[in-house]
This record gives sequence, C-alpha cells and structure tokens, in this order.
Amino acid sequence: MISLKRHGTRRPYSFLLIFWPLLILFLFIFSSAGCRSDGTSDHFFGDGTPAEEKPPLPSWKMAGDIDFMFKPGRAPILYFNYLVPHMAFIDDGNFSKVSVGRFDGFLWRTVNSGGASFSAAAYHSFVIYKNTLYCAYTESSMEDKISVTGFINGAWEYIGAPGFTHKKANYLDFKISDQSNDKFYVAYCNGDNLDRPYAFMRYGFDWKQLGAAAISGAQAKEIKLAILDDTPYAAYIEKTAVNRISAVKFNKTLDIWEHIGGQAFSSENASYLNFREINGSLYIAYCDGMANSRVKVSVYDGAAWKNISGEGVSDGPASECALADYNGVLYIAFRDFTSEKRITVMSNEGGKWGVIGRRDFSSDDVCDISLSICQKVPYLAYRDKKDSDKIMVWKYE
Repeated sequence: MISLKRHGTRRPYSFLLIFWPLLILFLFIFSSAGCRSDGTSDHFFGDGTPAEEKPPLPSWKMAGDIDFMFKPGRAPILYFNYLVPHMAFIDDGNFSKVSVGRFDGFLWRTVNSGGASFSAAAYHSFVIYKNTLYCAYTESSMEDKISVTGFINGAWEYIGAPGFTHKKANYLDFKISDQSNDKFYVAYCNGDNLDRPYAFMRYGFDWKQLGAAAISGAQAKEIKLAILDDTPYAAYIEKTAVNRISAVKFNKTLDIWEHIGGQAFSSENASYLNFREINGSLYIAYCDGMANSRVKVSVYDGAAWKNISGEGVSDGPASECALADYNGVLYIAFRDFTSEKRITVMSNEGGKWGVIGRRDFSSDDVCDISLSICQKVPYLAYRDKKDSDKIMVWKYE
C-alpha cells in the first residue's frame, strides 16, 4: 500500500498575510512623499488644490425676527451708536408717543417701556451724541410746541425747558454740532404763522431763537438741518414758490439767515427733501416733480447747486427717498414706481450710480423710509402699510 505524504502545501491566506502589510506600507511611503501638511497631494490623490469655500453673496435680509418688529408705528429714524443700530419712531401702540428701540443682534428692544416723549407726537427727530440718545418732538399736551428729551441715567428727561418753540410746529428737524461744543439746533415750520420756517439753538441751559425773525417769509414744508463747520444750514420746500427748494445759512455776525445758491433754486413741485453735510460739502436729494418725479441729487459747490444725478438717479417716478453716506460714498433709497412701487437702494462710487442687491425685497406698499450705513452695510427701515403699519428693518450683507 502506497502512503502519500504531504509536502508542506501552503495555505491560501499565507500570501495575503504578507502582501497586505507590504501594500499598505508602500502606499503610505508613496503618498507621504507628495502630501501637504493638510493631507492633500499633488500626485497620488490627483492634481489640484481643494476649492476654497466662497463666502455667501450679500443679500437683503431682515435685521431681527419679523415677529418682533414694532406695530403699529410710523416715521422710523435709524441712527447708529458706534456699531449698534437704534431706531426712533412714533409708536401708535403706545398712545403715539415717540419710542426708541435698540437692536441686540437678534431682536429689537425698546430702551424703556414708557417712551421717549411725555405726550403724543405728530413729528419727531432723533440724534445720538456722545453716547446719549436725544429726541425732539411736537408736544401734543403743549399745543404742539417742540420739546427735546435725552436718555440720561436710564430715564428720559427734558433738555432745557419743554415746549420752547411757537405752537403748532410742523416738519421739524434736530441736529447737534459735531465739533464737541454741545450746541443743539431745531428747525421747524410755524403752523401758527403760515408755516414760516424758524430755528432755535441751545448752548448752555436755555433755548433761544436763531435770528430776530423767521428764517424766511415764505410758507415752507419738509424743513431739514445740516451743520457744517459749526454753522447751521437749513433747506426747505417753499409752498409759495410752487414747491421749489431753498437753502439758507445762518450768519452769526449779522444774526440773520442768508440764501445760498439762490432762493427757490430747484424746479417746481419738489418733494421728499433730504439735506446732509458729507465730507465738508452740502448735498440735497429730492423727487423732481417736473422730471417725472425722478430722484435728483445736487451738491453745493460754494456758489450754486450742481446736479450730480444726470436725468435722475431713479429710472422713473419715485417717492419716499432717503439719502445717506459712508466715508464719502453716497447711498439713496426710494420707492421705485418702475419696480412695482417697491424699495430700490443705490450707491454712488466713482461717480456712477448702481443698484444694491435685488429690487423686490420690500413690500409694494411702503412709506416713511429711513436709511443708514454702518461699515458699508446699509440698514433700511420703513413702515409697511400692507402689514398693519409694522416697522420693518432690513440690512444688506
């Protein structure tokens, strides 16, 4: 009988036990030679740097949850205290008093529950100066004379005597000199004197009228203030000149107001007046009723008002325009009748106007537009009449 001997046949997996460790070692050595510190390779893992993640494109988005906006309200005014947006508005949910809200990055919250005014207001203006909030408003309990309040030590209090102007004040504006001398200025139209424009100043404790008489003998509306080199300027629409715009400067030596660029220099039927000092120059924006209500912008060159908007900033009819600036760059927002009456925001860089973002982010039934810029980020507030007069705030980033 023949016996068969096994001659040490290898088991199939013996080869694998040797092969796989060698393969892994080979791959490690080969790949490490071409690896970067982040583990990517120009060779083994393919040629090409991983695509950099692009930041999202800026767009219009709400600043704060829509459910926490203020309703009903009107006439919002945006103002930044350093990087924190604030907003004053007439709060119809609080007996039409002036209220001030502050945005904490998530929600808008009122700085106090009682309001910035001590009675209902028809007109108001808002300034933040040296980290203090100030409001000027028409005091309904004092025959619509103007009072100014400041938010000091956690409470609103009168700045000087309340109700210091003539009664029935309309279209008021309020500014504080930016040269650290604490001069407060208020301009308004005196409804008890045919809406003639007047101005008051406070330096120290008492408010006093600027000039022995009215700024102008003309009937006026939509009056605005600007301060340049510690000198107050005012612009207003003259109702007695078929709604043309006039601008004046206060002559401290003679104690009178003097026209600059000629009286009633604009075309007829101007509306939605804006007036600002920007980098040492004076700018006016308005809707030109004689040019199909296009938005126009002019700058004062020291002798005359020069149009810098060509046939108009807007493509067609507009309303509710608001002018702002940041580091010398002009921004403007308006209700655009060529875009379903929604808001369009534009900026002027290099002498050319361009649209910021899309044109359809707002409701198509808005009013009371306010625009402010913080570190090149535009913030926009308005009253949404389609949503029960809710105050909406948007930002573009």
